[in-house]
Amino acid sequence: MKYFLIVFAFCLGASVFGQVEKGFYRVTSDDDEVGHLTATKKTDREVTTYEISSEVTVRVVFKLRMTNEIQAVFKEGVLIYSSATLYLNDKVYSDTRIEKKQGFYFVKKDGHETKIFQSA
Repeated sequence: MKYFLIVFAFCLGASVFGQVEKGFYRVTSDDDEVGHLTATKKTDREVTTYEISSEVTVRVVFKLRMTNEIQAVFKEGVLIYSSATLYLNDKVYSDTRIEKKQGFYFVKKDGHETKIFQSA
């Protein structure tokens, strides 16, 4: 009975505090591993967060290291925030942020800001 209560409390805690799914993947080129990618999905009540991070290193004429960080947050199935940043040799190459505001989405990409209004 004691073990049943421990298992029940663990399962209840997992459902109350959310769930996390995570995947790890290798990135290959011509059968050589050149990087990795991690994908995560977190669910906590009505909010779902997706995160992807990757790192790839290739040598063309010189060594290129590309790192990507992506996040998207949905509340009840509606996008409320997202970000995507690409680093090239540890320097920001591209940066995009999207945030849901009152009646529009605020988008900032590489310093340029714009608003996207929702249709009724």
